[in-house]
Amino acid sequence: MAEKEYIERNGLLEWTREFYPEEKVFASAVINAPTADVQEVRHAEWVLQENKHPEAVCSNCGREVVYQIVNNRWEFENYCPHCGAKMDKE
Repeated sequence: MAEKEYIERNGLLEWTREFYPEEKVFASAVINAPTADVQEVRHAEWVLQENKHPEAVCSNCGREVVYQIVNNRWEFENYCPHCGAKMDKE
């Protein structure tokens, strides 16, 4: 299944008014279109704590987590269990 994409309503309205300034029906359709229940994705990274191995801190919320051992290596989760931030920031 393809990943869904969402458009910011105000951004689309600004674009409509810039490229189609006389088009009122399209702007009205954008204003009255149904909304989706989505949550903004927060991006963060794990910050290693000096002298506190195996702990790291989420760069978004500042909460500490303990690494997990997977296949004899320390590994991080790909999201923060406290704030839900996606750990893909570099």
